[in-house]
Amino acid sequence: MMDTIYSALRIRGRSQPSTSTPSSTARQPRESLRSAGPSSSHQASATRRHTASSSSAHPTSNAFAARPAQRKRESVPRRPPDGGIALSEHSTPTVRNSYWFCSDFMTGAGMVVLQPATGKVLLLYDPRGNGWFLPKGRKDVGESLEQTALREAYEESGYQVDFLPLYLPTNAPIPPAERVHGTLPSTEPFYISTHAWGPRNRQLPEGQVWAGDRGGEYLTFWYIGQISADAVHQADTGMPDEKEYQSHLLEVDDASERLCQCGLDQYAVMLRMAYKLWLQTKAHMEQMAAAAAEQQETRTEVE
Repeated sequence: MMDTIYSALRIRGRSQPSTSTPSSTARQPRESLRSAGPSSSHQASATRRHTASSSSAHPTSNAFAARPAQRKRESVPRRPPDGGIALSEHSTPTVRNSYWFCSDFMTGAGMVVLQPATGKVLLLYDPRGNGWFLPKGRKDVGESLEQTALREAYEESGYQVDFLPLYLPTNAPIPPAERVHGTLPSTEPFYISTHAWGPRNRQLPEGQVWAGDRGGEYLTFWYIGQISADAVHQADTGMPDEKEYQSHLLEVDDASERLCQCGLDQYAVMLRMAYKLWLQTKAHMEQMAAAAAEQQETRTEVE
């Protein structure tokens, strides 16, 4: 069903390259930005021309006396020195411009997994700590973030998970070859989270403690996945310390409340956003499919 709707969207995109979607992010042309208003340099040029005409009528002994001092254009910093630019209501403020050496950061991927057939969400439970959470984990060497997300979801939940294409207000540009279709559902990350860890006593092969580990930043890229209505749970898929994990399909409100009870309000926000994006995409695609069917019926009647 979803493949049929995606195909209809691509066919319709060839005849209508500009499509309005719930999350389309059209870029403002550079020309419009330049013509939005007179710049300070244009104003300075006009001032110099006016002054030059005045000085020719009333010459002075100093040729430079009538020339006004050109004002230096003030550069607006892209970010305050201490960071903290307020973003959308769905995000925390920005962080300071930073850079980290490979020994001082980790990258990982997580997933919010939905079951579109039932409208439920997948949540993991660890009975040893009585905690609820979402599947996520560190990226292995040579592994892509997308591969990490799918692997971690399978290992920790026991379900074979696929990506769920949705309309996302992403800043990632559309490839030139795909722009003819307009904005289509994508599987880009919909959130990034950070978590700082403190010093650890990592051991070197010789048994000595590596003095360079003073902590670091853990960057997690979050994706939205799906399982089918007849998905079969497989046992013993996780790492040794993940054998006790339990998978539960819950209503979104129930899942969100359980995450908040465990102090994972951030996870609850991401879960609700993933669910909202799915509902918006579902409604939009149904509308597009109905419009395409109506157009086809009209063509049939004309023929």
